[in-house]
Amino acid sequence: STVWKAADGGRGGDSSNVPPPLLTKVAGSLAYMAPEMIQRKGYQGSQVDMWSLGCVIAALLGGELPFQSRNEAMMRGRIAEGSFVIPTWKSLSEEAKGFVSGLLVVAPHDRLTAEGARRHAWLAG
Repeated sequence: STVWKAADGGRGGDSSNVPPPLLTKVAGSLAYMAPEMIQRKGYQGSQVDMWSLGCVIAALLGGELPFQSRNEAMMRGRIAEGSFVIPTWKSLSEEAKGFVSGLLVVAPHDRLTAEGARRHAWLAG
């Protein structure tokens, strides 16, 4: 059977306490990129993966990408500020709002981790 990994550069299985070196390559679709990527800062793969997950969950819940904008410059600005829109926000549960908000945090060290997301009330239900 084939084993597939999320786009973490193969670092997901590293259980050492030493953080992997910062990544610098920028690739992917702007609508899913974390602020630290578009600002060309070094980044941890797992942290930007969690941001991208937040974009996907927000799109599933709201029907459109959370940083949708008229042009690329506006989208970059909204991502950098963490200014997202989910059309169905008022109808979402507090747990769902907390989950998305925890993933779409501009500061990578304050963003939900994979473990934090797994334990979040919205998923633990």
